[in-house]
Formats: sequence, structure tokens, C-alpha cells
Amino acid sequence: LGITDDRKLDFAQKAFEAAKPAVRIALDKTLGLALPRLVDISWRLDYIVRGSDEAKACLPIYYVKLFLAKPLTPNTTIDPSSKTNMLDTIDLALSLEQMEDFLHTIRDANHQATRIGRLNTAK
Repeated sequence: LGITDDRKLDFAQKAFEAAKPAVRIALDKTLGLALPRLVDISWRLDYIVRGSDEAKACLPIYYVKLFLAKPLTPNTTIDPSSKTNMLDTIDLALSLEQMEDFLHTIRDANHQATRIGRLNTAK
């Protein structure tokens, strides 16, 4: 921000932290930035057996289901008796290579979220 005075910087940081929830809600309303949150993953492994006169192949295929919590906005109403209206699901069918790439992406995202969490708690 180019602020060199520590008092002004501290004031600006505290003001931002206090207003952050309101800013997020306002941005969600105007820009539609409310993103779902990954809450669970289930998976199973199957094999596709292909046979022909010349060769047989046994290919793994991973079926992955992602459970995403719908983003909460000020107008969201939650029925506590039904958890299904709070979750969306995404079904994926992945080859071995795609599954390895998916796992790498999930681990990288988890690492980044952990790093950001540590930075926020250290302040």
C-alpha cells in the first residue's frame, strides 16, 4: 500500500480485519464470488477389463464424488432437518494419471490453505 508509518499501517490493518466479513458479503452480492466449500470426498476403484484376440488390458478407473457445501449468503435459509439441501455433489471418473494429478492438486491446495492459515494466525 505504500504506507510507511507503522501507526497508520496498524490502523489500516485493524480497520480491514474488522470490516472483512462485511466486505466479503458485499463482494459476494455484487460479483457473485460465493464459492462452494469442499467438505468431503468419497471414492472407489474399479477395473475395466478389455480383451481382444491379441491383447488383454486391465485398466484402473477411479470414481470420485466431491461433496461441496453451498456458499452461505445473507439470503440463504437453512433447514436444519435436511443436510441434503446444503450439499452439492460432483461425480468424476478418472484414469490413473488423472487421479494422480487430482491428488497432487488437492494436496497443493491444502498446503496453500495451511500456509495462509499460519500466516493469518501469526499476525
